[in-house]
Amino acid sequence: MQAPYAPTPLRLGPYELLKKLATGGMAEIYEARREGPHGFSKRIALKRILPQLAADPEFVAMFIDEARLCAQLTHPNLVQVFDFGEEGCELYIAMELVEGTTAAKVARAAASRGDPVPVEVALHVALSVGRGLAHAHEALDEDGRPLGLVHRDVSPGNILVSRSGAVKLGDFGIARASEFERRTEQGQLKGKLGYMSPEQVTGRELDPKSDQFTAAIVLAELLTARPLFSGPREMDVLVKIRDADLSVLERHGRHLPTDLMVVLRRALARRREDRFSTTGAYVDALEEVVRRRRLLANPATLVEWLNHSGLLRPTGRSGEHSIEALPGGRVQQLREAEPPVSPSRSSGAQRIWKPESKLESVPPDGRETLSTRAASASGSNATAEIAIHSSGKWLYGSNRGDHNIVVFSIGDADGKMTLIDHTDTGGSTPRHFSIDPTGKFLLAANQMSNNLVVFRIGSDGKLTQAGNPTAVSGAMPTFVGALFLP
Repeated sequence: MQAPYAPTPLRLGPYELLKKLATGGMAEIYEARREGPHGFSKRIALKRILPQLAADPEFVAMFIDEARLCAQLTHPNLVQVFDFGEEGCELYIAMELVEGTTAAKVARAAASRGDPVPVEVALHVALSVGRGLAHAHEALDEDGRPLGLVHRDVSPGNILVSRSGAVKLGDFGIARASEFERRTEQGQLKGKLGYMSPEQVTGRELDPKSDQFTAAIVLAELLTARPLFSGPREMDVLVKIRDADLSVLERHGRHLPTDLMVVLRRALARRREDRFSTTGAYVDALEEVVRRRRLLANPATLVEWLNHSGLLRPTGRSGEHSIEALPGGRVQQLREAEPPVSPSRSSGAQRIWKPESKLESVPPDGRETLSTRAASASGSNATAEIAIHSSGKWLYGSNRGDHNIVVFSIGDADGKMTLIDHTDTGGSTPRHFSIDPTGKFLLAANQMSNNLVVFRIGSDGKLTQAGNPTAVSGAMPTFVGALFLP
């Protein structure tokens, strides 16, 4: 029997509904506004139980549980709940409005281009989610007793990314806590297909290590631009999860730093006792990778990559953004060596992403900076530019005096650098250069020759010039603004 039509109200309690943002399996979310005296106005996200489920006692109980649970959680990486109310027969939750995009849209856009999300960007997302989860897992009730919370739905769609680069985990709608354990029957399967743990798909008792597993799924998919567990049928996916089949990660994660792969394999272990002891320990391991490799895993790097990739763009009012999935591409200079590109597909270009990578001064253990190694190896006393490959294996620096690009390998265990190559740039100092998101090409802007040069990056990190330099008439290129074309 079809549920009776329930028109969307213009108001719920003190909140004016402005527009619908999303509809899920249990509720729908609106952008809403609350106004007060003396010109006060606050925009929020308002979650309303679906009309066809409003009379279902189980869904109503779950909605109430979510509100009560989230009210006890306050953390920068969790979506904040402000209010819970009832208007007539309508229940609603007033929450923090996170304007930006979601990890699901970022992952889909990366997959459509075939370009994995850069390591430092993916790690910032993963660390933020992990910190929020760790707080939830360790949360206490008002009497100081552990809540015993398990999210059970850590998936890209529930990870929100704000326009300032803040990452927040939301939607505790199917979370399990000690107080609310009665809501889930033994053997009942809850969660999203592809984002469950082995114990979750087999209907066993869950603990925080289940969330650790699903959080690692999200990280692996950002890093490989592919679903970790997929198949033609739902049962095929469930079997791969049950067996913790990591063949996709092993096949498509060869470019990843070895220490990061170690963390992923452990968090994705089939047996929960083989995973990290706590979510906090998982976060600590990821932070150690960031520290050892000196990665810029921070909000600024995330925003810079989203903007330069064309993924996050303003759509009108300040604070509103939307996602754009762009086709994969090649640097324009390489088009002569590639098949012709159809003019109808030449729209939708994206800028090369260039993180502002920097090396700090020599630490107490005596590790050398790029400039000291470049001086001793290549005879130059300074560097004009540096960039770290997305795999974390190589570092590139340009020498002011010798007009070349030096290549260093970065040790997996200790982070020490070893000079492996230097490439002549044709009699001019590369003032700026950038590595494209695929890690296949390096584009250099020459300071004195007024040209752009493209180098291919080999499997060993060494550079080979691809084609002749492209002249830039009238002025020296002061920044790398290359475009990718499909």
